[in-house]
Amino acid sequence: MIIPFFTGLLLIFTIAILTYSYYNKPKDGLFAILILISFILIINQDWYASALSISLLIYSLLFAKETSYIQLATFSMIGSIVFGFFLFNYFTGNQLVHTTWVIIGTLILMCYLTIQGIFEDDLEKYLIISNFIQTLFVFLDLSVASVSGSIAKLGTIQIFNYTFAGSLLFLTLGILSKDNRRTKISQLRGSNYRNSLITFCASIAALSLSGVPGLNMFVSEWLLFQKAFLISPVITIFGIFLALLLFVMYFKLVYVLSVGDSKVKERSPVLLNIISVSLSIICILFGLLPNLQYLILGLVG
Repeated sequence: MIIPFFTGLLLIFTIAILTYSYYNKPKDGLFAILILISFILIINQDWYASALSISLLIYSLLFAKETSYIQLATFSMIGSIVFGFFLFNYFTGNQLVHTTWVIIGTLILMCYLTIQGIFEDDLEKYLIISNFIQTLFVFLDLSVASVSGSIAKLGTIQIFNYTFAGSLLFLTLGILSKDNRRTKISQLRGSNYRNSLITFCASIAALSLSGVPGLNMFVSEWLLFQKAFLISPVITIFGIFLALLLFVMYFKLVYVLSVGDSKVKERSPVLLNIISVSLSIICILFGLLPNLQYLILGLVG
């Protein structure tokens, strides 16, 4: 069931980005389809080959300015999902040496990246930092899961939730930034007056990624730090500090979107509104009903 599970996650993101590209850059939609098909074939052939997904993440980091917004979103999300597939298969049969120190080191790196995100105003760099942080969360989950023996549930819950919240963030910020024509986060001031519905959905995505209770990402992070405490309380201490930093990083985005004024109203296509609202509802539903997540992930395991 694990291959259909990750294939489904890839399709969820691709449907969102293809719809977005239809209204902005249809040619980039073809690019997204090619990337999707390539990596679906890869994960169905040999899980070792899915390590190639690292190249997507590295490319998004090094050549962000040479790629369009849709390409950046595709590299980031498909790269993270397929890399999650690679990590899941690796940790199913292997365990890290000095796991506690590796986890603490990863948390320190995530704290550093989060601090960078707090002060970052470039929208693309902010999204890249956010994506790398969430990908490291997947690594943390699987590291802890390999020790605690809960690989089926804990090993998939983070990437499961990130697919919805991450896709929603890329989709809504693409709409609000006019396909990154507003290149700075500070230029998104007044979004709540220009397009209140999409601003609300973007805020749901940001708050979910920050781990706010009642939203889907909180469930996976709570489960992670609960299991990590059994390995070492020090991990949980670093985790709490990271959670505070993440809240500041993502709430900055919510604040910027909410303040300011604009006399110009901007309408987004109805289909994009429907997808954004649907993803928002999923983030809320899985947050308020965590047992529903456990049920779905139980079928995977």
